[in-house]
Amino acid sequence: MKFAQQIFCLLALLMAHLASGQKPHTDSLKQILANTNDPNRKVDLLCRMAYDLFDFDDVAAEGYATQAKKLAEKNNYQSGLKYSLTIIGLGNLSAGEYQQALGNFYASKKINAPLQKELIGYNLMLIGSVYRDLAYYDSAEHYYKQAIQLVGESGDPYYLGFFYRGLAHVKIILWQNQEAIDYLKKAESYALIKPDDYYVIMIIWDLYGRAYTQLLDYDKADYYFNKMCEQEKHTNEYLQRIKCFVNESNKAVR
Repeated sequence: MKFAQQIFCLLALLMAHLASGQKPHTDSLKQILANTNDPNRKVDLLCRMAYDLFDFDDVAAEGYATQAKKLAEKNNYQSGLKYSLTIIGLGNLSAGEYQQALGNFYASKKINAPLQKELIGYNLMLIGSVYRDLAYYDSAEHYYKQAIQLVGESGDPYYLGFFYRGLAHVKIILWQNQEAIDYLKKAESYALIKPDDYYVIMIIWDLYGRAYTQLLDYDKADYYFNKMCEQEKHTNEYLQRIKCFVNESNKAVR
């Protein structure tokens, strides 16, 4: 009965918080888009808006990504088409549409057009994430490492934090917790150099908590879960907020 009450309270809290969730900063991008005549620039802005909205308003995000793809095709803007396919695939991945996601990611990968290497690496990382979710862990690890190799250790630390986080996640699933922690140390060192929206660093702290929980080191697990939840109060990442409530529920029945 006590466990059921905790679950009920958890769900009630989640609904209240999700109802008040903050949208990302799309309005400013809309204003820029409205005053832009360059079709290639429009494609880039539409991709940014779509990326910004996933996990907040997936329908709107998909709409922007599809607009970007169509406009890129119309103007033969291959770099924009390459990135728009990545963003559309991201939406597929978020919806659990794994085959569609892979189709879009591989289509992006095949386009030989100039694009920021971190964005090419991001596409590779997302391929790895599909394989991770499908339990093809060797393939997942292969693509995460490809992304790291492409960007290089001197690349954008935000993305490197993302990529090493992916490797750590696979190791946690496989219960290779010490290897996961080693990757998380690298991920954290990069992510803290350029935290941007703090999304990546919060995921890293959550994974630290999961690794230490599996090692039955609950003090260290709670330390990292608490860091994630404290940061979430300032950044309003509602998916991380859900994890905070779940962790509190787990602690109550530990």
